[in-house]
Amino acid sequence: MNKLLICCWLLVSGLAAQAQTRLPDGRVQDRSLELGLRSEAIKEAGILRLCVAKEGQCIENLTLGFTVRIYDAKGTEIWNSIWTGQTLDLKFKKPLPSAHRVVVKAVAPQVVNKLTGNPIWTVEPLELEFVLE
Repeated sequence: MNKLLICCWLLVSGLAAQAQTRLPDGRVQDRSLELGLRSEAIKEAGILRLCVAKEGQCIENLTLGFTVRIYDAKGTEIWNSIWTGQTLDLKFKKPLPSAHRVVVKAVAPQVVNKLTGNPIWTVEPLELEFVLE
């Protein structure tokens, strides 16, 4: 079992390290990172689960601070909040049955490796926008 866990950790670490570049100033840059949607039940339960992803694969040890804005079908903002990134599994105070469009945007152009604390520069703040059915 330990060997399986080590292999999985190495695979995830390898995915996170792939396509990373070290800049002349010492920062690590990865332009291929994106915000991913793991699941959502905003209308029914006020739940939104996000991740930092690369090529559609969630990378569990990366996190970021971000804002969430939720709009109704008329385009009126009905919810906004800022999250520190301690968790990417969000539980709003209440369900939002009139929610129609969700915009999630990082507060900085970087993500942080939770295991090492090292920042990874993304050039632009990551953003995810989607419409609820």
